[in-house]
Amino acid sequence: MNYRRALRASTNTGLIVFLIVVVGVILWTTDEALGWNILPDWIDKYAELLVTICSILAAFAVVISIMCSFALIAESMAENAGIRASVTSPHTKRLITFGVLMMFGIMFALHNVDQYRAERRTDKIQTELQNRMPATVALFSP
Repeated sequence: MNYRRALRASTNTGLIVFLIVVVGVILWTTDEALGWNILPDWIDKYAELLVTICSILAAFAVVISIMCSFALIAESMAENAGIRASVTSPHTKRLITFGVLMMFGIMFALHNVDQYRAERRTDKIQTELQNRMPATVALFSP
């Protein structure tokens, strides 16, 4: 992998996203704190969400940039020490791919379990409310 190109791309992306976040925070703070009502209503609803998402993306870009910097430093030190680059075997690549697919599968399964439990809780609450309805109506009827 060309770490220099990845480092340059992640750093540039991080800086652009940070610029967007700074502009968003300034506009949002001016709109909310000072009450100047600069932003249109349709942006005002989603301003906090957009700033939060851009902040998370900027943080990821910074982490990627730092990781690429460390990879470049390690690659340079290994080159100076005369160590050859390691070759990843096809078996290891398949194992990593299988692990990532399993992780997504487990996340999907846990999401389905959570949805099932939420549905069961809703059904239980609705049944309980229906059972209490006659007593509640009797309290308010003459």
